[in-house]
Amino acid sequence: MASKPKPNPTPTSLKQLKDVRGTLMMIPKDPVTGQSLRGTEKDRNTYSGTYKGVEYSWHRGQATRVR
Repeated sequence: MASKPKPNPTPTSLKQLKDVRGTLMMIPKDPVTGQSLRGTEKDRNTYSGTYKGVEYSWHRGQATRVR
């Protein structure tokens, strides 16, 4: 019986993207800790970059492969 092919790996955090470019909206800060909420669901910016040689777009905490 043939095994199923493994899906291509996708980035699980914005930090894994290389050569990151992004929109210029203001990045919110956590009101309690004061830490940047860059790349989280509260960040409205859209980032793009490469991960393992594939181009991805990162928006509101989700990575999407760019075709």
